[in-house]
Amino acid sequence: MVAGDFNGDGKSDIAMTGAAGATTIPVAFSGVAVNLHLSGFYGSVSIRVNGSLTGTCNVADCLYIVPVGSTVQLTPDGDVTSWGSGSCQNVAGSASCFFTAQSDNTFHVNFLG
Repeated sequence: MVAGDFNGDGKSDIAMTGAAGATTIPVAFSGVAVNLHLSGFYGSVSIRVNGSLTGTCNVADCLYIVPVGSTVQLTPDGDVTSWGSGSCQNVAGSASCFFTAQSDNTFHVNFLG
């Protein structure tokens, strides 16, 4: 195993050598991005990671780095008309969205109003 910052995010990542003759090297990155773009007159979104409150986004753009494989809960404080495409696209109103963080996620959250 070799540790280093392989994706340039300033965090330690781990690379492991494969079996003899392997042509790829598996790399475990430290986290994935959850990017929120908010629009509309009123609203904020709280983010919980593995059940713990991580923060609340109440400005136009917020970025959170979460551990790979963690359970993420996004909860709006107002009525959402659209989360954009992706993990939350079928969630509406004030319902929370849940997903497992496997890769970077960007949400374009539109609030009613």
